Amino acid sequence: MAYKCIHRSKIDANNWAKCVSRSSTQSIYNQIWYLDIVCGKNWKALVWGDYRAVFPLPISGKLGMNFLQNPNLVQQLEIIGHVIETDILELKTFIQSHYKYVALSTRQPIFSKNIERINLMLNVEDYLNTKPSSSLRSNLKKAKDNHLILKNEDSFVDGLNFLKKHFHLTGMSPSDAEWMFYEDIMKKVHKEGKARFSYSFKGTEIVQFAFWIVDNDIAYYLLNISNEEGRKCGASHFSIHAFINQHQNLKLVDFEGSSIEGVKRFYKSFGAIEEPYYLYRENKLPFFLKWFKK
Repeated sequence: MAYKCIHRSKIDANNWAKCVSRSSTQSIYNQIWYLDIVCGKNWKALVWGDYRAVFPLPISGKLGMNFLQNPNLVQQLEIIGHVIETDILELKTFIQSHYKYVALSTRQPIFSKNIERINLMLNVEDYLNTKPSSSLRSNLKKAKDNHLILKNEDSFVDGLNFLKKHFHLTGMSPSDAEWMFYEDIMKKVHKEGKARFSYSFKGTEIVQFAFWIVDNDIAYYLLNISNEEGRKCGASHFSIHAFINQHQNLKLVDFEGSSIEGVKRFYKSFGAIEEPYYLYRENKLPFFLKWFKK
């Protein structure tokens, strides 16, 4: 066996970082500092050789059984480093033999029964040098007519309260535990110096808020919402456009994708390109527990 499974407490952070640096992608989802935040240091990893390749295993579980699934705010994981063909087979075999329940989204199509999902990525240089789409121009004009201003602030408190007040407009209602998780994420990412809290104002009123993570010249568009007034005056379009123009040194914007067609069109109005990733689900829980993890 060319790999070992080790707990986070035993991982050599320096060797892990060197492995990530050799990867073709520099996603935050690969990095220990972010995995520690979203998993609470309760995760394991498969490590091949002397950190030739690695794969994080975000574990959770109840009733004495281990589940393997992407944590909240981790869209996709990947096997990183110098990867050879047998690594993929070993990873697949390990996961299928060790976990009763799996809901794992990965960059590579590791399993045969995958559900393809779509992420949306924007090349910042292309965006800055391309004429905006008609939809984007229309919304930017609304924003200009309404004198919107974008402010980046160190505090997320007003933004979190704004999210809680208006997030129902997305059709979702996070639980109290989820809001505590989001607050913890904002606090810890800010401590890492990688958080950006952008507020769109109409006069003195906040009409849109976004929580970004910026790392390795990639900006991740995570938690965001416009209120009713913001939606009327193109605040979301304005916010992203203004943020990019304030951060022209960025290489990419990761919009995190969506299965909702309207949201896809919104991101594509900026020129974002579709990139596939892959969801694998398997539920081998006893029949009387299957309902618990549908």
